[in-house]
Amino acid sequence: MVKIFVTGGTGWTGSHVVPELLAHGHQITAIARSDATAKKLEDQGVTVLRGSLEDLDVLSKGAAGADAVIHMGYIHDFTQYGKKSADVDLAAIRALATPLEGTNKLLVVTSGTGSTFTPRPLETQAAVDLPVNPRGRGEVLALSFVEKGVRVINVRLPFTVHGPGDIGFVKLLVNAAKEKGFSAYVDEGENVWPAVHVNDAARLFRLAVETPASRFPSSGLALHGVGDEGIPTKEIARKIGEKLGVETKSIPKAEAIAHFGFVGMIFGLGCNPSRALTTEWTGWEPKEVGLLEDLETGTYFD
Repeated sequence: MVKIFVTGGTGWTGSHVVPELLAHGHQITAIARSDATAKKLEDQGVTVLRGSLEDLDVLSKGAAGADAVIHMGYIHDFTQYGKKSADVDLAAIRALATPLEGTNKLLVVTSGTGSTFTPRPLETQAAVDLPVNPRGRGEVLALSFVEKGVRVINVRLPFTVHGPGDIGFVKLLVNAAKEKGFSAYVDEGENVWPAVHVNDAARLFRLAVETPASRFPSSGLALHGVGDEGIPTKEIARKIGEKLGVETKSIPKAEAIAHFGFVGMIFGLGCNPSRALTTEWTGWEPKEVGLLEDLETGTYFD
């Protein structure tokens, strides 16, 4: 049993991570901003500290009393992406990491495989491969605490963490196809998107905590939580078109944001991460359906 302090415990991924940890005997304390989220956590047997990601003293208190910290909370306001959202995240990571200095306790932070936006296979998972986008800045900051005696693991999640109830990027693609009357991809649609089922992602966070430090070559490495390592975006668009009974066609990159909204900036990008080292270190393998099958049989079109 590990005493774990969690941020983002009622978010999309976190709401699956918390029961996964509880089911395996871990003791959870989580931060909650509202009465509703506090009750949701308490009903599961989670100890709640009231506050938000901006209450740095509460974050430090939670971290100081834990054996490990899992930081999943983030302000997903894309009008502030790279601005307030990133600044709050950096301050939160610093508040969580500082009480762990000199303890060799574990800090698990979260960023994205898309932080690099590269078409090549993303295999390197050491500090030399650090991304530079807003979520990547948090990864950089967390890794700076390795030399201060904090054990750090970064879980990089893909563009889409899918499953029943997902309202993320894929749902936005579906909504755009409904609104426009056709399902679009950008340019040739050959860029690839990685994906993972939310249940598989939850298991990876648990394994990040449970896997002995000796299984990792060093501290400060990243785990790639990818089930599908790369699906051509044209195939995603085609599946959406098939399910809606509408045409699938290309649009130029210059029109992507106008067509899709914010997600248009991402749907034309590509990232092809490898999970090989993640499997080698933790034994994690995806067990749930992939994205295309989830689009075929899941709830995205209900």
